[in-house]
Parts: sequence; structure tokens; C-alpha cells
Amino acid sequence: MYRLTAIIALSTLICLLIFSVILDLCSSDSKSEEELGKLGAIDSQTGVAEPEFTWQKLEGPTMTFYYQPDDSLAVKAVKLRDMILEVYTYIGYSLGLEPLIQIEFYCYRDMKTMTHHTSRDAPFFVDNKFYYGYGFSYGRAIALYVMANLPEGETEIHFLREGLTALFDFSGRNYHHTSNNFLVEGRLTPVINLAGNASYDKLNRSKRLVEAASLCGYLTYQYGPEKVMQLYHSKDGFREALREIIGIDITQLEQGWRAFMPEHTVEKEKERQQQEGGNVS
Repeated sequence: MYRLTAIIALSTLICLLIFSVILDLCSSDSKSEEELGKLGAIDSQTGVAEPEFTWQKLEGPTMTFYYQPDDSLAVKAVKLRDMILEVYTYIGYSLGLEPLIQIEFYCYRDMKTMTHHTSRDAPFFVDNKFYYGYGFSYGRAIALYVMANLPEGETEIHFLREGLTALFDFSGRNYHHTSNNFLVEGRLTPVINLAGNASYDKLNRSKRLVEAASLCGYLTYQYGPEKVMQLYHSKDGFREALREIIGIDITQLEQGWRAFMPEHTVEKEKERQQQEGGNVS
């Protein structure tokens, strides 16, 4: 069964990989336009400029990984390819995309170089092509891609779409911890307001996204990805689907979620990891 700790562990590995060379990449902030490279023709489909360098390529199952011929990236290329493949496979499995679609993943040496060539300031995809600047979280783009390619289409339940996208961003952020802070402060949004599209859309976007991610995490942990995806694809509305698929009502879901959050804060997750790995002095 899908486990919350698996997401956290994988997310931590990604963060370590990213930060392991971050100091080497900081100098990119002062790069001039000339140092970033001359731009070639703009692709009419993707809007991406052809680089003056030649992409290096690594093949992999379900993905071809292209990376800029940069010394820092060359050292990490195989490990980064494997990590992206693992994330893609994990998200695809969790959201029910079978079989996975072959994708192309283009990795620039940093975000500034990616923005220079793409005029975009965050990882994105066009069709099956992903564009990524090293040092930035890429899980969100992969989650959006998987959702867009599910045979049953995307969900009509707004909080599930935003919440699952955030839950699988692999940024290393613990959304349960932040939501628990809202709970302690008496500012947690009631589930009934998250569940209704009209009420959800009126909420502060940054806060609702955190809470939606935590609630989706609880649902997935407690009931498994298959049940969550049945909710995701339901056309009956969330409250009705919750009763039919899981057999609980909004009040019971609220009680379970509120009890879950304090047990999955940063501190509690560290305690569990230490217990699983033995005593750490």
C-alpha cells in the first residue's frame, strides 16, 4: 500500500541531490546573456529556442533524458535521470496511469538558463516534452502531466486536483505540519468548505493548497491510492462519492484528518524514521 513515508523519503533524496551542487550553480545568477548562450530558432509548438549547445542524451525506460553539456550536470546526469524516472513511475502508479507514456525530459544547468531559452520561470511540459532548470522541484509538472493524460480525464473536484498536484510536487515540504499549525491556531478550513468547488475557489489560494495537499495525503494514507482515484473520477460530487466509495461522511473525514495531522508533523516523521533506522545518537 502507498505510504506517506515513501513520499517523504523520496522527496528528501531529491532535495539532497539538488542541494549537493547548489553552491556550484549559484554563480549562474551573475551570468550575462552571452554566457547563457545565443538563442536559435523558436519552436512553433513548444515556444522553446534552439540552444547553441548540443544536448547530451541518456536513454531510460519510459523516458529519454537530455541534459546540457555542463560539468556539474554531467557528474549527476545518471543519478538525476534515475530519480526522475522513479518519481514519474511513482506518480503514474499512484494516479493510475498505466502504461506510462514515453516522455522526453530536457534539463538545463539552472533555472536562469532554462528561462533564457524558454521564457518560462518554472518547469513545464508541452505534449510529452518536459523542460526543467536544475535546482527546482519538478514533481508538480509531472503530476499535472499524468493527470492530463489519464484515460478517464481530469477530476471535477477542485480540491483533489490541486491537493494531489501539491502532494506529489516532491519539494520536501510537509503539508501536514503546516496544516497542523492552522489547526492549533484555530484557522483550519473545515472539510465541508474544501470539498465544495464554489466554497473552495473562494479560499485563499496558498492556504487552501496546503490544506488540500494534507487532506489528500490523509485520504491516500488511510484508504489507499485506488480509493482516492475513484473519488477523483467520480461525477457525483465529493460528499456523495465519499459515502459511496469509502463509506464515511464529511464529519467522519474531518475527525480522522484532524487526528492524523498532529501525528505527521516534521518532528513526528523524524521520530518514525529514527525508529525504523534504529536509535540515532
